[in-house]
Amino acid sequence: MKQVIEPVMRQNHVASRAVPTYTIVRSDRRLESVPSALWAPGTDGRINIIADLKQHILIDRGDREHGSKWKLVVDDFKPLLVPFTRSRLQQLLGDRGE
Repeated sequence: MKQVIEPVMRQNHVASRAVPTYTIVRSDRRLESVPSALWAPGTDGRINIIADLKQHILIDRGDREHGSKWKLVVDDFKPLLVPFTRSRLQQLLGDRGE
């Protein structure tokens, strides 16, 4: 998949390139990750997670000193951002602790 050219990329003369996508298929469930933005306000990147017919947003709220801290944006929990953990991934895949 070809990377979308973002305004910050254009301003800094950063060329678009092919970006990897990742798809997990398990039984009748499909989860696809698609990089969406390298520079998004307040983040160090965004990945769209498509699970069945629902789209989720994964953002990196880390920093250079401590590294990446991926958070899943959720609409049914407070706070709005929750750590993206193995159990969250399993929830998106429909696992129930098997």
